Amino acid sequence: MKRLFQAGFILLALAGTLGAAEVDPFASLAALPVLEETELASVSGESILFRIFRATQKMVVTTFDRSQVLSSATPKFTSYTVPVTTAVVRNQSVSESLPKTAMTDTSRASPAQDGTGQGNTYHHTQFPSGTAGVTGTKNLGGDFGVAIKTNATQTLPYANKAGSFVDGGYYIHYTPYANTYGCVGVPSKQDMNQVLNTYNTVGGDRNVQMTNTPTGKR
Repeated sequence: MKRLFQAGFILLALAGTLGAAEVDPFASLAALPVLEETELASVSGESILFRIFRATQKMVVTTFDRSQVLSSATPKFTSYTVPVTTAVVRNQSVSESLPKTAMTDTSRASPAQDGTGQGNTYHHTQFPSGTAGVTGTKNLGGDFGVAIKTNATQTLPYANKAGSFVDGGYYIHYTPYANTYGCVGVPSKQDMNQVLNTYNTVGGDRNVQMTNTPTGKR
């Protein structure tokens, strides 16, 4: 019950604090649920929350100190918003039956990283909904540079046969393209550098949350 109260307190504080920030036009998105009770219990000290809103293609990066919440002090939340892309459909593949916003790109099949060595394939699918942990960074090289790793997974069907597998390897990274293979793409290098700087300067708990909820609705 205590943790449930704490979760509600963080939620209300986020909504109130960000709602008052005139510089954040997406402040109303803060009213969405952030962490489940069990997830909240694992958060300690200064924390980062990467909240991705699929409907608006925005990511809200929020930092706060949970110790202030637990001590009944007025918590200080710092937040900023960057544009992102969660699309997996390439512009040249868009059609009436396959819109840019489709969750899965059925126009092409790629090797499934299922560890079987059987040459199975699957269709690229957008970053899974829900809350996942952030586990570090990795230099992807090429066009993408340093990325933020998550432990997000989802079960996807094979494209070449019946059955399914658990897909992972979901990142937040810079991209010069209008789509990714399922990661959260940040189209601006400047924005991605800001996100990485925030990640590198906050040493506490880090989580990422993907929601399909439209702006201002729950």
